[in-house]
Amino acid sequence: MGNVERKISELETWNPIVDDSNLIGEVLRRNKFTDERNNLNDSAYGIIGQTKSILEVAINPNGNPKSNIGLVIGYVQSGKTLSFTNLIALSVDNNFRLIIVFSGNKKSLDKQTYDRLQDDLSSEKCIIKKDFNDVNVVKNLYKKWTDDTLEE
Repeated sequence: MGNVERKISELETWNPIVDDSNLIGEVLRRNKFTDERNNLNDSAYGIIGQTKSILEVAINPNGNPKSNIGLVIGYVQSGKTLSFTNLIALSVDNNFRLIIVFSGNKKSLDKQTYDRLQDDLSSEKCIIKKDFNDVNVVKNLYKKWTDDTLEE
């Protein structure tokens, strides 16, 4: 995972809940960050710590509504997808209701990212869609996420 650069003094922070039995643990287990008994290994806990430090400066989903945008950049094969996949997982674990990922400017890279998110985040907690050509699709998904009584 890459380095996180930010000025903490300029940002509000909060304390995300970390429970390795939730989605972030599932993602790390799917990516083989485990020991021989399928328990998370030291590398997994390092990733969880880095992911938590990123989420701490994001908006608290349980606080007052605000807006914030995150950007992940890095070299090819440097761990960007794993980094933001873990961030998505920890965000879902902490009650974020809607996460939008814009990925790549090439269809092959976009498909690769989509497939990886499908594999890593397959859970009842995540609905992964792509190709939003119609703004109503996004509006309907948002309505679903804000009203738990709606069926998919």
